[in-house]
Amino acid sequence: FFPQTSLPNLQLDGLCKSLGEVLYERGVFGHVTIDLISFPDPTDPSNHPLFWAVDLNCWMTDFAAITIFFDFLMEGTLNQTTGQYTIENETKGEELGGAGENSMTAGSPNPGLALSKAVDSQEQRSFMYCGFLHHPGLAGIQYKTFFHMCRLESISFDLEKRTGSTFILADGLQSGVLGLLAIAEHRRVTIKNMTEGLVFMLQQAGPPPMSRLSILMDQKEQSSPNQKEVEQLDDLNCGDIISRIKTMNKAFEKKAKKGQGATGEKKSFMSELL
Repeated sequence: FFPQTSLPNLQLDGLCKSLGEVLYERGVFGHVTIDLISFPDPTDPSNHPLFWAVDLNCWMTDFAAITIFFDFLMEGTLNQTTGQYTIENETKGEELGGAGENSMTAGSPNPGLALSKAVDSQEQRSFMYCGFLHHPGLAGIQYKTFFHMCRLESISFDLEKRTGSTFILADGLQSGVLGLLAIAEHRRVTIKNMTEGLVFMLQQAGPPPMSRLSILMDQKEQSSPNQKEVEQLDDLNCGDIISRIKTMNKAFEKKAKKGQGATGEKKSFMSELL
């Protein structure tokens, strides 16, 4: 998710400047991504959460690249202190004037002409990104067919409102790999867009395949029923990812029905998952 809400009072600008100064002294230049994890204060859970820095990547990561792509689509402004991202949204007010006597207002130099009033307002934008979705069924789909179905099922990105979903092509569809970026004003709508995009992908590619972990567990169960240990696998199954995202979406919908955290900005969904 962007922007992060786990550390609401984190001074991002100060943290980045301090890190940048240290890296500069050591001769490190270019793109840098730092990974943080947050956790409750063990002395007082009501305090602001604590955090650890767990990784430092001195190159252009996928998450840094997608943030640049997001900024390219939005053409907005990032608050470097709070991390909030806003865009200028120009909305047209009611048209003033019209035909006939109603348009003949006193002092009007051009009676009969419709006048419009533009109102500038700022709207927040957030996004959710799934960078690696592997499904073998995508390999048999042609580009033209896939994006034609996107249009028919209204899976698209609105360039005027700057909201919606966009698929990220890391390679050809024949590789069976896609990325998905969902953008909206609030986190609740963002995850709703992500869920709809993933459901659409399953409709086109078919049911998600079994994970390698499930296959190995079945094989070990058949060969050695008494052996329960299974080797660790660095394997991301799209079915597991989609299941987790659907659970998160249900958690947000449940809170919205209760009238709590309707935008999904202030309350964490983790309590609904545990």
